[in-house]
Amino acid sequence: MGGVIIAVHYTSVSPAVAVAVTVTAVSITILSSPIAATRQKEPLVSGMGADEVTVEQTPSGTTSESIEALLEAARYDDLDDVMSLASSGVSLDSKDSEGRTALHMASANGHCSIVEYLIRNGADVNASNVEKNTPLHWACLNDRVKTLILAGATVSALNSHERTPIDEVVCRGKMNVIDAINEAVAQLELTGTTVS
Repeated sequence: MGGVIIAVHYTSVSPAVAVAVTVTAVSITILSSPIAATRQKEPLVSGMGADEVTVEQTPSGTTSESIEALLEAARYDDLDDVMSLASSGVSLDSKDSEGRTALHMASANGHCSIVEYLIRNGADVNASNVEKNTPLHWACLNDRVKTLILAGATVSALNSHERTPIDEVVCRGKMNVIDAINEAVAQLELTGTTVS
């Protein structure tokens, strides 16, 4: 079974002003199990390079189409597709051309069930994209940080702007996220685990 997916890319100066639009068509071949042919598109959380999915890096045995499908499934909270793609051999640590993983996408959008599945199945909680943002940097855009921190995400990781996840939170004035980070760190420290 095959099909064509139309991908729309836009670049903006601010979230409200679009300055460039590109439309591309990508042919996709469905592997061993059905993948949802249509998705209701929702905007990916804006910021830190999270606006599009383009695929370049392809680990052995993984096609660019399957990587794109994995990242899109994680982005749009489709756990069935994430599990199906993983069972067909797609690496959960596959990266697109910007270095983003499924864990980046799920973390940015607060999709806890996918974040938990990816972590349980060995996804790298400290994978960094080309801007050196980790999934925790992106999770700081919402308040879904606890699972990543409890799984060993590095709280002090610096991105290319020399900012830690906490710095990103402070810049955005998200005090509830700071509280969630502090709570998760305290929970780990009570067990004797050192948090970096």
